[in-house]
Amino acid sequence: MKIIIVGCGRIEHADALAAVTSNDEVNALTARVAREIFSVPRVVARSKNPQNAWLFTPKMGVDVALNQAELMASLVVEEISMVKEERSGKDIGSA
Repeated sequence: MKIIIVGCGRIEHADALAAVTSNDEVNALTARVAREIFSVPRVVARSKNPQNAWLFTPKMGVDVALNQAELMASLVVEEISMVKEERSGKDIGSA
């Protein structure tokens, strides 16, 4: 896989692009330009604000949308579940 830093140019030769700035609008526009102008085959984009999720769809040029709020929420739920499992395992083992 070729990794190309967009600031250096040659995006038209990239295998993939990750638009992961802290600005949703910049990420959405970067993704769309990469797909539609430069035909980048794989586009991943990050969104911070869940209200902007509609910008990060295949129709808008995004193959994989990473919603920061959803990712963090799922990690928190996973960690809480692991703690519950560990505690229930200790209770069973000490009986």
